[in-house]
Amino acid sequence: MDGGAAVEDNDGKAQWLVSLQKKVTMFTEIMPADLPEMRRDSKSLKNPLFRFLDRENTVLSKLLQTVKKDFMFCYDVCIGERKSSNYIREVMENLHADVVPAHWKKYIMPPTMTATNWLYDFKSRVE
Repeated sequence: MDGGAAVEDNDGKAQWLVSLQKKVTMFTEIMPADLPEMRRDSKSLKNPLFRFLDRENTVLSKLLQTVKKDFMFCYDVCIGERKSSNYIREVMENLHADVVPAHWKKYIMPPTMTATNWLYDFKSRVE
């Protein structure tokens, strides 16, 4: 991560893991629980605007579940409850560097947007 020897805290954890654990905990707490499905009936399904919003709702719901799952995996690795994989390590490195993981980019965003800004924007979109 930092190119040199890892700085450790009193528990023997790398400092970047402690920092990432705090960040992931904060983001987990601000994320909405779930995105409810839109009610479908024969009349609403005939409306093109409803179908568009329903598709967007589905994509957003799946992305919310992915983000929450990634947070859970990262947190578990930070506290030593889970072994890291290439997937989790990439997410952890991205979040530590405040970069949006590539598999989270489901909608257009400025290329300079940080992961922190993206998460607050995503939270607003879900709500």
